[in-house]
Amino acid sequence: MQAHDVMIAHPSVVAASDSIAAAGRIMRDRRIGLLPVVDGLPGKHLRGVITDHDIVVRCVAAGHDVSRCTVGNHMTAQGLVSVAPMADAGAVAATMESAKLRRIPVVADDGRLVGLISFSDLAGRIGPRDPDLVVEVEQILMADRAHEWHDARPSGLERETTRARDVMTPNPTVVAAGASVMEAADLMRTAGVSLLPVVADVSSGIAIGVITDRDIVERIVAAGRSPNARVRDHMSASPIEWLTPADDIASVKLRMKTRHIERVLVIDGGRLVGIITHADLVTRVPRTVMAPREFAHAVN
Repeated sequence: MQAHDVMIAHPSVVAASDSIAAAGRIMRDRRIGLLPVVDGLPGKHLRGVITDHDIVVRCVAAGHDVSRCTVGNHMTAQGLVSVAPMADAGAVAATMESAKLRRIPVVADDGRLVGLISFSDLAGRIGPRDPDLVVEVEQILMADRAHEWHDARPSGLERETTRARDVMTPNPTVVAAGASVMEAADLMRTAGVSLLPVVADVSSGIAIGVITDRDIVERIVAAGRSPNARVRDHMSASPIEWLTPADDIASVKLRMKTRHIERVLVIDGGRLVGIITHADLVTRVPRTVMAPREFAHAVN
């Protein structure tokens, strides 16, 4: 199996001269978080990539006008990693693992973009044939994402029953509901995260919602709204996914799997005390705690 068998052919693209607002609308309409940047039709030579997180932390956080700011000002153009259409799927997985990429462009010998491969595409195709490779790659990718929140591994993972408190990142960065979206974007930039729990006010610690980089791109950038809008008006508030510090990992896994969520808040006595991500489950819970089949489910 080769890259061209797995890739999404003719992915959505933008030009470096396109506005950030235009890129945001494509991301919103196609429900995607990354766009290859090409030099135009019909060549489609790859020049860079831009993600929803790039837009938030490089443009919105800086207070730029998204209708005038161009993709070329905020895309990643240096150190691009790609694979050839004829590359073996195992080699693609190895490249994504070493570069810590969840999505990778497929580029022909002449520099033309011919496709895009996401980790989920790759896992779906090679998982039945080589599940150990999928788990290995996902552990590397998730370990990198886990560093968004907390570098230290929690204690207590050798206990017979692992609780949410053993896995969660305590005291995550939060944003007040009355803060501006621009302030939230700047917090994401400085904290290196893509999601912020929203609290009624910072002193109360009472969680009332969450806001993500995708929320900001879809609800502010793509919609042409001012980044001075209040977080409370554009956060995701209902329902808030949460659990208690005493909940065991089985309940955490079940909730995240059945509700298709990547992050869940940990609340104790009405106050936010931590956050658990999908990355935490993959990287911080030993396979002795998660049975092999359950581990595979958490990965996929």
